[in-house]
Amino acid sequence: MTKHRVLAVAVALFALAGLACGALDRHEAVDVFVDSLEINQVDLCFDSAALPSDFEMSFKRLLDNDRAAQRRRLPEEAARDYEAWARVTGVHKQWLFVPPSAPDESAHGLLTEGQIADLQAAAAAEMDAAPFTALTCEVDVFLDQVGARDAFAAERTSPLDPSRPPDLQPTPAVVDQPGAAGDEGFVASFPYSESLTVVVAYRLDRVIVRVSVSAPCREASDGTCATLEASALSLASSMQGRILAEVGTDARFTADEICPERDHLACIEEFTARSEADTPAALCVTPLGGWFFETPRGGPDSLCSDDESAVVAVVGAPARG
Repeated sequence: MTKHRVLAVAVALFALAGLACGALDRHEAVDVFVDSLEINQVDLCFDSAALPSDFEMSFKRLLDNDRAAQRRRLPEEAARDYEAWARVTGVHKQWLFVPPSAPDESAHGLLTEGQIADLQAAAAAEMDAAPFTALTCEVDVFLDQVGARDAFAAERTSPLDPSRPPDLQPTPAVVDQPGAAGDEGFVASFPYSESLTVVVAYRLDRVIVRVSVSAPCREASDGTCATLEASALSLASSMQGRILAEVGTDARFTADEICPERDHLACIEEFTARSEADTPAALCVTPLGGWFFETPRGGPDSLCSDDESAVVAVVGAPARG
């Protein structure tokens, strides 16, 4: 790809971001209340500090049900669905990669054509080297897990790229990724004429997350595109602790804190399920970082039945009092 073509792609990405989001709300931060839990919508997405250098936030907007419905293929139907699913609120944020060498408008009055050309060439190389050039985070919050499950089941049948208007999107290739992030999830690839966008979507508790990353290439095996899915999965997964802290049940939040890194999400799911059971269970962590549940012989810090693993928590009827 030529340097001029790469820079043209960057300009196009800026323009499409504007189409997707409307006006820029740089300082918008609103707290809402969902089932007695205060949620700062801005905090549900990752921080800019989690991104590679030279990414700048271009858009941030809270999405009530009316705004969110307008971003779907059938807005009136989406509005009815959101009411049925008890969708409460959401947020949309976008970042764009800005090559540090890219000349600004004042350069034409201060630099020679040769100097500007050198800067454009350097900026094109920086675009090629960037892990991705555009990033979107979109979050939907529901009143309960039932509505979130129904909404996610519908979304899996008709995935959307949150970075672009629905009428500009090609048919994606979709792969289920049940263990990649959240309680259930999938990865969708959207091939555009000048770029490829990979979307990781998942449901965690009563929240649906969509993270998209884009780069100026067409095939997953083409240069930077080869790492797009890994980048999207990493960023999407990084949000889970924050989401659980804001909207997760007490058991899920506790599980996220104490479950080992190995099969972390599976541990959270089993811990949460056992916390609602009528019989107690001990979460045992092995010396090598594995885990299992068993009938407790003692409280936390005691040994499990293998005489090596340690009880880190007891869940179930006694723990609920």
